[in-house]
Amino acid sequence: MTIATPKRPTPRVFAHANRADWGRAVISDELPDRKTFVFENVGVRTFMNGSPVIIEVDVPQEERNALAAALIRESGAVAPKKKKASTKKPKVAKVAKAAAAPVAAS
Repeated sequence: MTIATPKRPTPRVFAHANRADWGRAVISDELPDRKTFVFENVGVRTFMNGSPVIIEVDVPQEERNALAAALIRESGAVAPKKKKASTKKPKVAKVAKAAAAPVAAS
C-alpha cells in the first residue's frame, strides 16, 4: 500500500501592472485583508486584497517553482525588521554629572 503525500500547490506568480521594473513576485504572507509579495528587483511589498495593480502572470510550472523557491529564500534578507522598544536606561550626559558635582570654595 502506498501512502500519498500531499503536494504543495504550485505557487502563483504576479507582477505590478504599472512597475514592470519590479520584476515578478510570489506571495510570501497572506492576511485576511492584505498579501505580502516578494518581488525580484525590489524585495518585499504589501498590498490590500483586490488591489488592481497586482496581476497574475502566466509562467510555466517549473519556472514558477524555481522563482518561488529563490524569492522566498532571499526574502528573509530583504524583509524589513520591526524595531523593538528599547529596555535600556537612557544615558546620563557627562555635562549634567559635572554640573551636579560640588564646587570647591576658593
